[in-house]
Amino acid sequence: MILFWTQLLAGLACLLQTLEYLALRSYWSNSGPWSAKNLSAEYGRFRALARIGFSQHVLELMIAARFAASIFLLGSFLAPQIVTSLSLAALALSTLYIAVRFRGSFNGGSDSMTFHVLLSCLVASLWPHLALTSVHYITALVVLSYFVGGIVKLRSANWRSGLALKAIFEHSQARHAGLLSLRPLSANSYLLISWLIIGWECLFPAALLNSSLLWFFLISGGVFHFANFLVFGLNRFFWIWLAAYLAVYLSATLRNGNW
Repeated sequence: MILFWTQLLAGLACLLQTLEYLALRSYWSNSGPWSAKNLSAEYGRFRALARIGFSQHVLELMIAARFAASIFLLGSFLAPQIVTSLSLAALALSTLYIAVRFRGSFNGGSDSMTFHVLLSCLVASLWPHLALTSVHYITALVVLSYFVGGIVKLRSANWRSGLALKAIFEHSQARHAGLLSLRPLSANSYLLISWLIIGWECLFPAALLNSSLLWFFLISGGVFHFANFLVFGLNRFFWIWLAAYLAVYLSATLRNGNW
């Protein structure tokens, strides 16, 4: 299967996400701040249904199913194709359920990318003739996620001045979320890093032009996400984008005729 390694990394990403949900159980349990009772008020006329459908017990069952599906997906090279397809479907549906349960997203863009990567792998699993379409779809999502993000930052005065990055770095919660703790940087450092990020994101589509640019953007992107993991604890972005990068590599390689 053309997306085999992508789906393996997606399975690993989902397993790590599931373990994170379990580690945060005290927050979404019946007595926690993210309980169904506390969140149900935001569902308006569906609040009674939300209290039942998003209750602690239902969420626990969903997380247990998600854990099992992640394990099956990681072992997909030993399992029949139907097991792989069912695992992908279970993970995609559970990702959607958790996003709705937590009012649209649990961890920003990583949840959205996880869902789309899983959905693309599921389509390729069920309809092999659409495998290349799925590869190009993931690639388009990755390219647009960076390019649009870069344009938004470019239009922001706070990002152009370095103030936005300074606020992120010096936010007390962000500084202690990762494995490393960094001291505040100088104003010029924030300005330089901000423009490096803006330029890199806006130019990412160039990765599809040739193999040299492709390797530059994929390696530097991997380093960027790993650094965010170490400093800010954003592990979800690292693993699911790594899975998506494999599709970007394949798409660009096929486009340039080097496969």
